[in-house]
Amino acid sequence: MKKGLFLWNKWKRKWFSRQSQLHTTCDSTNSDSWQMDELAPSSFAVTGNVHEAKEAGKFFTFRPDDLNAIVGTMGTTIVDGQFSVFRGRNLRTEKEYGVLIWTLNSSYGYGSWNPSEFSSESDWLEGDVISLLDYETNVTAGIRNESIILPCSGYTALTPTGWNLPGDNIQFGKTGLVGGWWKELKIEYKFKTLSIVTGVWSDSIDLPYSVKYLDQDGNWSTLCEACYGSITTLPPTLTDKVQISWQTTDFKQSRGLSTYRSGGGFHAEPVGTLTT
Repeated sequence: MKKGLFLWNKWKRKWFSRQSQLHTTCDSTNSDSWQMDELAPSSFAVTGNVHEAKEAGKFFTFRPDDLNAIVGTMGTTIVDGQFSVFRGRNLRTEKEYGVLIWTLNSSYGYGSWNPSEFSSESDWLEGDVISLLDYETNVTAGIRNESIILPCSGYTALTPTGWNLPGDNIQFGKTGLVGGWWKELKIEYKFKTLSIVTGVWSDSIDLPYSVKYLDQDGNWSTLCEACYGSITTLPPTLTDKVQISWQTTDFKQSRGLSTYRSGGGFHAEPVGTLTT
């Protein structure tokens, strides 16, 4: 895994250093170009497909404001220089997999399927539309209408994590997390205030996770033994701490959120209501 992180950082530095030469923009006068006001709330447009001349089509460019218009509805902001992973669908090819996202500044962002080394020249065309699967209305309606992502004052990794990333990367819009060498992962969430937990929003579709809460007597009790994303509904529970854990975070079952050649991983956030 250390070798993989070295290769990832080396490739990323090379990519970032060339970004000013590689960016292409979408011609707004082109009648075939997608306009954001025509897209579903979970979708954004590809504005170009150039990384290097020999790799046209393997990478895409986009406007970070378009991405933030999606993730911002769930309380997340992708900041400049941030690396993120999402489950995405290219509406043209209908491929669904993990999408790597880099935002270089407020004007330019880049992305590819995960890992980029296995990308194909036919992956992306200018005007493609990417839908973020975990932000589609049928997934998030319950959160928007009834609950919120519960604000936390701390995210503590209770097991080793891949690439030794801190626990707060479990949040949507960040890199995501796996266990060390894709083994067990356990994250403890400390809420800012006593809250009522009603569910979990996660992109762990194939790998089950368990949810525990700290009860009023100081004991950890189980809310769910084998949960799967995208939305898991839980009995309303009053608590200020929750633990979410996976027995394994095997990248082969991550649908491209993590690979042995890149970072990335799963995301999971408790949802519910505040008591004050």
